[in-house]
Amino acid sequence: MAKGQSAYFTSVVVQWMDVIVNKTRRSSIFTHGMDNWLLNFSILFETAIAVIVVYVPGLNEALTFSTVSGWAWCTGVPFFIYLFVYEELRKLIVRNYPDSWLGIELCR
Repeated sequence: MAKGQSAYFTSVVVQWMDVIVNKTRRSSIFTHGMDNWLLNFSILFETAIAVIVVYVPGLNEALTFSTVSGWAWCTGVPFFIYLFVYEELRKLIVRNYPDSWLGIELCR
């Protein structure tokens, strides 16, 4: 159970993309950029907390975590990619067709 809990917890990589793509409603991450250094720091800090909780002996046992292989960190990557592609396509549609149902719903 501890390994599964740890593997689930390490899927924090999905949260990276969730916060990155939801920075704006319409503009692409490629045009908007990653200039918010507080956000960049918080992404790194979140990851560091996950590493500490999973890999520090004693702490991981107290929190009922267990060390996991590097592959456990990769379980969230398909969702990471899905979120990125979905949001970029959605934003492209909204920019190109602002009067579409998607663009109108977005502005409510």
